[in-house]
Amino acid sequence: MRSIRLQSAMEYLSTYGWALLVIIIVVAALLAFGVFRSPVGSSCETTPEFSCTTPSFSGTISAGGNLTLSIDQGLGFAIYDVGFAFIPSGSQGKPHPNALNATTGLSDAAGSISWVPSNTSSDALQNDGVTPFLKFKVPPGVSSGKIWIEFSSNSTAKVADQTAEIATITIG
Repeated sequence: MRSIRLQSAMEYLSTYGWALLVIIIVVAALLAFGVFRSPVGSSCETTPEFSCTTPSFSGTISAGGNLTLSIDQGLGFAIYDVGFAFIPSGSQGKPHPNALNATTGLSDAAGSISWVPSNTSSDALQNDGVTPFLKFKVPPGVSSGKIWIEFSSNSTAKVADQTAEIATITIG
């Protein structure tokens, strides 16, 4: 009786063992190729007063590219002379007020910091206002960075007088 059970078990394993082996190999290959990996892409984590759309990165990390996103502000009041900067991780220091030059979108001499104006009417951003899509240049080798804003809370000011770090960007 025992030998019949052993024989049945061996026949079952030899019959279905090959199918089981093929399934294991296929699953291992799919795991190796990253089929089950979630496509995280680029992400944007903001401070509570701001929000941003899911950023879109065109290019490659090794060659650089463009990061496009939109920012919404909820400070509770309108801000003026607004400009934004993408500063790659590892960069030292922070921008000074009016360093971003919101009206021209100039970049620093080294080209590692990408400055852009808000592209809104008179570079003002109302409370709960949303910028048109901002396009930042991302240098080669950069996979993360910070978004900084420069602004003035005074509508008659000609230049921005405040800066703040508002978001952390991860490029994927």
